[in-house]
Amino acid sequence: MNKIIIAFLIFLPFTGFCQTKKIKQDLVPESVQNGYKDKYKRIPVNNWYENTDGYSALFDKGQSTYQAFFTNDGQWVRTVCRIKEAAVSGPVKKAIKGTEWKDWKLTECYKVETPQDKKLFELHMKKKKEKKILVFDPMGKAVDTK
Repeated sequence: MNKIIIAFLIFLPFTGFCQTKKIKQDLVPESVQNGYKDKYKRIPVNNWYENTDGYSALFDKGQSTYQAFFTNDGQWVRTVCRIKEAAVSGPVKKAIKGTEWKDWKLTECYKVETPQDKKLFELHMKKKKEKKILVFDPMGKAVDTK
């Protein structure tokens, strides 16, 4: 059951299920703003979004752009950052070579952080018209497939 919940939370921003609307900061509940401040201290928010299941904040850290998701009461759910294929850990790349997806094309890569799993790699794969999303921990252990 936990794997299903984790997978749902990870994949939500990349599916059509999540309705997202950009909003002004003064429309974001104080509890959500405080949740962001607790997690990211002094990193300024570029844009706030209201989602069907809470809120998200888009922010820059280093040379990357991140999106952090929060519940309506300000609890941090996950943070997602698009990365280049070169940033995917070696064990994950090696793990893919030993699977049925070794001949699939990698189309997108994301680094995902959740309260349960400190760091995950989400890989969007494609072969002809078929698409899969694979989730691995940094050591190459498969966490989920969608």
